[in-house]
Amino acid sequence: MEGPLVLIGCMGSGKTSVGKRISEMTGLRFIDLDNEIERMAGKDITHIFKDMGESVFRKLESQALIESLEKKDAVISCGGGVVLDKANLDKLQDIGNVILLTADPSTLAKRLEDDSSRPLLNNCEKENKIIEILKQRSELYLLAADMVIDTTGLTKDEIASIILERE
Repeated sequence: MEGPLVLIGCMGSGKTSVGKRISEMTGLRFIDLDNEIERMAGKDITHIFKDMGESVFRKLESQALIESLEKKDAVISCGGGVVLDKANLDKLQDIGNVILLTADPSTLAKRLEDDSSRPLLNNCEKENKIIEILKQRSELYLLAADMVIDTTGLTKDEIASIILERE
């Protein structure tokens, strides 16, 4: 594998848990873009959205992506909205190791039902909001992806193995 391995997809698709598992299996460093953004801002994602707004969050996300892509020996878990910025999409298309993790909206909502750390899903019916988000992002995910894996019914070990068999 040349360059970093990048995981994209909607929240709840398994990017973080699968990325950590691949890191454990390969010795590659794991980078979670959301954690990098929180480190840069000095506050958690919820407070970045609340205090600074989504546009500031997206700028930090782009900066974190650029910095993370420089690390060739890494597995990078991107936030679900990373593909919304055209420059980010272009960077992802140039990498060649972008894996899209998917699942149906009801599965994603079930995985996220007890998660209050997702600003876009707070104070709404999660499955309907996920459907809305996927309508906006699905085509962009596919443009960036070199491989697509439906994670529905698979364990993180199974998903990690599928990805590593490809490499």
